[in-house]
Amino acid sequence: VYMAADNDLESYALQNLKQMERAGFSKINLLVLLDRSEAYDETNGNWTDTRLFEVLQDKGSSANIISKRLDCPPLGLSKDSATELDMGNSYVLKGLIDFAKSNYPAQKHALIIWGHGTGWRYSSTESSTDSRAASRAVAIDDKTKSYMSVKDLGQALKDTCLDVIGFDTCFGSTIENLFELKDCTSFIVAGPGLSPAQGWNYKELLEKLSASDF
Repeated sequence: VYMAADNDLESYALQNLKQMERAGFSKINLLVLLDRSEAYDETNGNWTDTRLFEVLQDKGSSANIISKRLDCPPLGLSKDSATELDMGNSYVLKGLIDFAKSNYPAQKHALIIWGHGTGWRYSSTESSTDSRAASRAVAIDDKTKSYMSVKDLGQALKDTCLDVIGFDTCFGSTIENLFELKDCTSFIVAGPGLSPAQGWNYKELLEKLSASDF
C-alpha cells in the first residue's frame, strides 16, 4: 500500500493501517509505505517522516500501531532513523515495488495507491502547465509540495507485472487513468468520482481476500 498521507488525510491513514492490523488474514504479505504529516495527527508517537511497515496482526485493543518497521535500502530507509521521502516522486513508488517483489515472493502482487487523487481534469481557471499537471495526479505530498502525475504513475508501473492495482483515492477510474495503466496490470479497482476520506474497509477487504483462493 502506497500511503501518501503527508497531507490532511493523515489521521485516516493511521486508522486504515490499524484496520489492517485488526484483520484476521493469512496467505498475504502486506507492506505499507506510510508518509505522515507534521500538521494533523499527534498520535502513535507523532513521527512525521516516511516509514515502511510489514503489517502484523493485533488482537489487542490498543490504538497504537504495532506493525514491524522495515529497513529498505533501495529507498534509503532504516528502521532506526528518520527519513523523509517525496511520495510524489515516481522513483519512490518503483523502488517500493521492486523491494516488495524481491523480498516477498508471491504468486500474485497487488498495489493500492492511497491518498488524494484528482483523476484527469482541466479547469478553465488554470493558467500554467504546473496547475494543469496537478489536476491529473495522485500521491499529493504537502511537505515536498509535489505530486505524481498520472503519466509518471504509468511510467513507474511499466513492466512491474502487477495483478491488481487499486485506487483508494478520488477519481481513480477516469478513463484517462485507466488508459495510462492499460499495460501495467490485469485488473484495476477504483471509483470514478469522490471517495470517502476514511478510505476503504481494510479489515473486511483483507479477511475476504484471505478466505478466497485469489
